[in-house]
Amino acid sequence: MVLLLHGLADSLLSWYCNFDFLGDAGYRVIAPDLPGFGESDKPSHLEYDPGSAADFVYEFCQKLGIEKPSLVRNSPGGLIAGLFALEHPADVEKLVLVDSEGVGRKVSWLLRPSLCPHWETSYFSPN
Repeated sequence: MVLLLHGLADSLLSWYCNFDFLGDAGYRVIAPDLPGFGESDKPSHLEYDPGSAADFVYEFCQKLGIEKPSLVRNSPGGLIAGLFALEHPADVEKLVLVDSEGVGRKVSWLLRPSLCPHWETSYFSPN
């Protein structure tokens, strides 16, 4: 089972070209819109940060009975899938980070502002 998680300011449609390929290869594929993105609701009571998103993915898997998904995440950092894997290592088959920043020795100048305090609050906000 492959769980495709979209990047920031994106939606499940970012994976559109991968659905048939992975399905034809025999994988069950699920790609949700994360809370506050795409066609999902944007409730004001939710925290829009990587930890809350990782909790959402865990609860999503629990409710659908998804056991040990292969998590595929694109975007700088791959924070949500990484946090999920750190919090629930026994519940992850594989972790695939596509085009993730912050893995090497240098941080891109484009991502340096994200190192400022409270960046998650503004960067993950759906408004």
